[in-house]
Amino acid sequence: MASPVRDRVPIGHPYDEIQFIREGRGAWTVNGKTFEVGAGDIFVIKAGEIHSFKRWVICHLVQVDVHLSPRFVQENL
Repeated sequence: MASPVRDRVPIGHPYDEIQFIREGRGAWTVNGKTFEVGAGDIFVIKAGEIHSFKRWVICHLVQVDVHLSPRFVQENL
């Protein structure tokens, strides 16, 4: 893995969230398990799962986050 440039604060939502990675690479941590993702990857973060991510220094990260709720709710942890 490359060196991360920035850590995001762990967060949670009371609804599912779908992540589409369009460009770049990064690492997501979901409920304590970290995995690397890249362009073309799609994954679901289930309601209540604590998550955060890092993008790599060498890559520009473009992602689309789909929140399955009529309104945005986020708990910073």
